[in-house]
Amino acid sequence: MARMRIYIPLTYRDLFGDVIARKVAFSVTKSIQETYLPQGVPEKEHMEYWEHIAMTHASAQSAYMVKELYRENACEEDVCVRIVAAADIDAAHIKEDENILGCINLVDDVKWSQVVSLHLDGSDISDYITAFLHASDEGTSDKALEKLLEYPLLWFDISELDDLRQAFS
Repeated sequence: MARMRIYIPLTYRDLFGDVIARKVAFSVTKSIQETYLPQGVPEKEHMEYWEHIAMTHASAQSAYMVKELYRENACEEDVCVRIVAAADIDAAHIKEDENILGCINLVDDVKWSQVVSLHLDGSDISDYITAFLHASDEGTSDKALEKLLEYPLLWFDISELDDLRQAFS
């Protein structure tokens, strides 16, 4: 079966599950390939460009999930960070959501053994996270998210999962 790299938006709570039970992820779908035609990028680098787009969509979704937890008083600001898991799964286990660019629906839970890396915000952008969490209207929220998305997530190998869990405990 063909394998596919997917990007799953998470919150810190998801790090503690036996599996990743999220049902929505992002990937390089046909809609991303058709919408984002890289200009000035060599053809051999198109896939990397499209994967960056999918990761960015997952990162934005994670930010909204974290904001929801924060509004429900379910997390403190110090654990309100964007988290994205990159996993390789069988393509047969996904269904593209044609209504949302790059979005896929997962048929099954994702096992941690399928995750190849985790991507998190660094502490150096906490001011931008705080601005996004406290933005009260849509326009301010959109601007704060746009600024937040300018900063790439830090890369962690999946072997560092226990360390990340400990950091969020």
